[in-house]
Amino acid sequence: MALISMKKIFSLVFLVTLAVLHSSFDVASLSVNEEAEADALLKWKASLHNETQPPLPSWILLPNNASNSLNNQNTSSSPCCWLGISCSQSGSVTTLYLTNSTLKGMVHEFPFSSLPNLEYVVLGSKTLGTKCIRTLICNVLANYDQNLKSRCPIEITHLSKLKDFDLSFNNFSGEIPPQIGLLINLEFLYLNGNQLNGSIPPEIGNLSNLTYLYLYDNQLSASIPLEIGNLTNLVELDLSNNRLTSTIPYSIINLEKLTLLQVYENQLSSSIPLEIGNLKSLVNLSLHTNILSGSIPTSLGALSNITILHLYSNQLSSALPKELGNLKSMIELDLSINQLNGTIPISLGDLSNLELLLLCDNRFSGPIPQQIGNLTKLLDGKLPKGFWKLTSLLKLKLNGNQLLGDIPLELGSLTNLEYLDLSSNRFDKSIPINIGNLLKLKYLNMSNNKFCHDISLKMCSLAHFSQLDLSHNSLEGKIPSQIRNLQGYEMLNVSHNSLSGFVPIAFEEMRGLSYVDISYNKLEGLFPNSKVFEEARMEALQGNNGLCGNVKGLQPCVVGRQVILNKGCKINFLLLGTLSLVLIFLGIFIIFQRKRNSTCTNLENNMHNEKVLSIATFDGKAMYKEIIEATQGFDAMFCIGKGGQQQELAAVERFYVNY
Repeated sequence: MALISMKKIFSLVFLVTLAVLHSSFDVASLSVNEEAEADALLKWKASLHNETQPPLPSWILLPNNASNSLNNQNTSSSPCCWLGISCSQSGSVTTLYLTNSTLKGMVHEFPFSSLPNLEYVVLGSKTLGTKCIRTLICNVLANYDQNLKSRCPIEITHLSKLKDFDLSFNNFSGEIPPQIGLLINLEFLYLNGNQLNGSIPPEIGNLSNLTYLYLYDNQLSASIPLEIGNLTNLVELDLSNNRLTSTIPYSIINLEKLTLLQVYENQLSSSIPLEIGNLKSLVNLSLHTNILSGSIPTSLGALSNITILHLYSNQLSSALPKELGNLKSMIELDLSINQLNGTIPISLGDLSNLELLLLCDNRFSGPIPQQIGNLTKLLDGKLPKGFWKLTSLLKLKLNGNQLLGDIPLELGSLTNLEYLDLSSNRFDKSIPINIGNLLKLKYLNMSNNKFCHDISLKMCSLAHFSQLDLSHNSLEGKIPSQIRNLQGYEMLNVSHNSLSGFVPIAFEEMRGLSYVDISYNKLEGLFPNSKVFEEARMEALQGNNGLCGNVKGLQPCVVGRQVILNKGCKINFLLLGTLSLVLIFLGIFIIFQRKRNSTCTNLENNMHNEKVLSIATFDGKAMYKEIIEATQGFDAMFCIGKGGQQQELAAVERFYVNY
């Protein structure tokens, strides 16, 4: 009995001793692997610094006999219990999550090789959608200020189990190491927004599990490796805004799961692969701002899911394939700034979901198909006869093509239009009068066409007008005096036409006008007393043989000059001063007659005196201005007689006077 009691006491003492030893020597309880990982993390912690307090205070190996002290209740010698660290069941570190720790330090000191089971490292605040955390490996933040400078460490290749790798939006430089191909479990690779240079290593083709590859906004050069076609699980590929050259590799057609392909703003040349239509999952295809040439592949018509197609700013030629009309999901189609030619296919009218259509700066010819009018969601489109349906249109640009014919009257139905640019085409005939219905129009450019006839008076009712360019056409007739209604005018260019007559005095009332160009017309007479004309450069007034005034480079207005207007309508205005002298002599003659004829009544004398007084106070300049306004610049309709064998109109003589 005593022996049994002694054994129980001995066992109890032994257990107590083990408990004491465990609590006193906690570090010794760590496995070899745990101790190695703890040491590695502590060394990295020592390389960090914080301006206000020591970083990661819970990361500490407790000294002997310290584990039960009150000051260390939130600390532990096992890294699995440290802030931001998770471990596997075997005690190996798998996750490092320190998004709000405001750490500062250098990435190259991170102990990649000592943490072989690490799968997730989060040192920032970014997330990838709702499915998983976008790791920000090597992205140490100081209050989220991403200003790290380091070379991409080769040691990352020890992380063979890594799934998410994100170095985006830092200042990393150097080349992408070929050892990146050893990270065979990678699913997400984000190296965008850095200063990486050199070529894309072909070893990247070993990452067969990769679904997202972002290398955009770097300085990568050379060609896209053929091995990129091995990434058959890839969903999004973005190589835009680099310096990549050569061609789009043929192997890219193997990426059948691809929904986004962006390689814009590079120096890619040659043609678009004909088989690109095999990528039937594509939603966004952006190849713009390269040096691509050749034709647009007809196989693009097979991309039934595509919503964005941007091919602008290349050197693409030939005609548009009618197969583009099959892309019923298309929302944005931008083919501008190329060398495309031929007619615009009527099949584009089938793109019922289209909201953006840009075809400007090409070499299209022929009429615009009426079917374009079916695109009721269009925000920036083209000009067919069915255009009246697009009543929500705000901005319309058709400039820089070879579109011809007259503009349909239906244009006047676009009552919400604020911006209209039809310049540099081959439109002819008259400017439609229904353009006066576009009461919200602020900008109108119809320059470099073949418009003829008069400037429509309806245009003078557009009160919101600020800029009007009708230059380089064949417009005739006069500048309408109703232009005074356009008080919001800032810029007017009617140069290089065949406008005739006088420059309306109404310009004097247009205080907001800051630029005017009336050069190379058939205008004549004295220009208005307006600041915009007085300060205009000679280039804006030259080329009008009959224009005169006190502007350097223009001939002065001289007395006695006769001007012929409108097919032989000879209108001459006698010098007002000469007329005044004649009337004065007439008055003197009447006075002498009064003295000789004593039978004249006082009433007659008073009447004669009034005539002399009116002659003496006659204001010739004011009368001249009133006559100009009353006759609308001596329009032919105010001629009061015909004479001569050739039935020339002749009534009043006019002389220019430089006041």
